[in-house]
Amino acid sequence: MRFSVVVAAHNEGDGSVEQVQRRFPRVRVVRHEERQGASPTKDLGARHARGDVLVFLDGHTKPEPGAMARLVEDVERLQGAAVVTPAVAGLCTQRWKSLPH
Repeated sequence: MRFSVVVAAHNEGDGSVEQVQRRFPRVRVVRHEERQGASPTKDLGARHARGDVLVFLDGHTKPEPGAMARLVEDVERLQGAAVVTPAVAGLCTQRWKSLPH
C-alpha cells in the first residue's frame, strides 16, 4: 500500500508544524497564505495526499496503537464502498491520555 503523510496547516503560529517538520522530514506540509478554517484546510490536504486511503486527524486527536491499521483494514474490507468513522475517545490534553469510554 502506498501512503503519504500530509500536514495541512492553517497558520497556527504556535510552532507545532515546524516541530513536526524537524522530527519527521518526510512529512509534506501544505498551507494557505491566510487562515481559512478547518474545512478548506482539510480540502487542501486531501488534494496533496497520495495514497489509497484518506484519513483526517485533527491536532487534538491521539490515535491508540493499532487504530490507524484498523481503519485502513475496514476500508479495504469494504472495498472503499463506505466512509468509516471510528468512535473517538475524549482526550485529557494535560496528560495526553485517552479518557475511558
